[in-house]
Amino acid sequence: MTDDAYTLGPGDRVRIDVFKLTQLSGEFQVLADGSLNLPQVGSIPITGMTLKEAANAISEGYSRILKYPVVSVNVITPRPVQASILGEVNRPGAYTLTETGQIPTVARALRQAGGITQMADLRRVEVRRPRRFGEQVIKVNLWDFLQTGDFRQDV
Repeated sequence: MTDDAYTLGPGDRVRIDVFKLTQLSGEFQVLADGSLNLPQVGSIPITGMTLKEAANAISEGYSRILKYPVVSVNVITPRPVQASILGEVNRPGAYTLTETGQIPTVARALRQAGGITQMADLRRVEVRRPRRFGEQVIKVNLWDFLQTGDFRQDV
């Protein structure tokens, strides 16, 4: 999963590592208001951010007390994601995607919706994700994923 394929939200459990500062590193849960409460800098809003954007926001917060902080963010346990799965699937509808410890992907969502119909065009799948400033539309070619194992297509 690439850093820009998942956006953080309330309920996500993340690992924050501040390079060479174990006292500031640890596991944290995104709070209901969409923020992380971090040692020495307090509340940092991260809802709707990718892992890279969150790392930059946290680094900016720590730059008030550190010189050039290097921060990494990784998802430990993703929150349940609400998804509407529409089109040429066997059971279109609204689903809660909650596979323990795994970030939801297109393939997992399609499986939960009962798979695809015979009319489905796997070369033209659209994933629509809400972002902080609008909506992101990702065009996915699941045919390539199935034929070559190109996991970049299984966002």
